[in-house]
Amino acid sequence: NKTVRLLLAIDTSGSVDNKDFNDFLNEIRGIMNVYKLDIDAIQCDVEITSKEKFKRYSNLKVKFKGRGGTSYKPVFDYLKKNKQYDLLIYFTDLYCDFERCNAVIPVIWVCTKQGNIENKPPFGRLVQIGKYYKQE
Repeated sequence: NKTVRLLLAIDTSGSVDNKDFNDFLNEIRGIMNVYKLDIDAIQCDVEITSKEKFKRYSNLKVKFKGRGGTSYKPVFDYLKKNKQYDLLIYFTDLYCDFERCNAVIPVIWVCTKQGNIENKPPFGRLVQIGKYYKQE
């Protein structure tokens, strides 16, 4: 019985609004309730703006930091240096390119309801809040 080491990445760029953040938090609460995990989380716009641990059974209160442009690269650079994780779940609106992003672990992309769903990631699974898309 191995415990999965999960890293959450939250896109805090200017194109993600407060409704999207609330949707992200609801999904994160669901993950924590079902899997009973403590979860490491990072926030990122063009750089990592916050690192924190979400504790199971705690009241999840998050202050979002960033609101600039978007780059996924800092998160994937972080994963290359921090090899303890088994899975990345990236909450984003997909308004960004995937240049210089290489998956070193499995990735689940969680897109906002009004996100750029046509910008399909070149790797991982894609889920839109409220819908499911199978990666080709």
